[in-house]
Amino acid sequence: PYSIRDFRAIEPEYGTIEDMGALVRRAHAMGLKVIFDITPNHTSRDNVWITSHPEFYVKRDNGEVFYDCDWNDTAKLDYRQPALRAEMIAIYDHWFGFLGNGDGIDGFRLDMAHFINDKGFWNEAVPELKRRHADRELLFLAECYGLDNNMDLFARGINAAYDDDFYKVCQYLYGLDDAGNTQIIP
Repeated sequence: PYSIRDFRAIEPEYGTIEDMGALVRRAHAMGLKVIFDITPNHTSRDNVWITSHPEFYVKRDNGEVFYDCDWNDTAKLDYRQPALRAEMIAIYDHWFGFLGNGDGIDGFRLDMAHFINDKGFWNEAVPELKRRHADRELLFLAECYGLDNNMDLFARGINAAYDDDFYKVCQYLYGLDDAGNTQIIP
């Protein structure tokens, strides 16, 4: 789920583009907002760009596609490439307006937003997308590790973030006993 094959497609198990449009329209009619989860840092190794745009990827010295951590099913995107930056802005723009008349989803959860190799991309992308959709309130929610990284992304225009480190502290230090009562785990 965290390695995308095509940023402009709907995963077939979730339905069609028409199904997604119906979901977004219904949510909006109910006064709800819809955000998509996107992985700006990397794609799947079978992403459509692997062959059509190999220049969009960070490469090792031997020419192999690079991946972060132990995520060997992913391929890291190279934000030093102007064409990639333009395409990613176009992808966000596409989903913000995919229903026509400037209507679409309302924001993105940005998986590992602080991991991209040129965070200056956010300085360019967020203001541009907010300008293009000035009549709408857009949300850019970053998954981010560490307070300094969160503060850096806020300075670059990201609206909100959640710190995965804080989440893990809560997850591992608190729990429920058999009766459903909160327990602090030693």
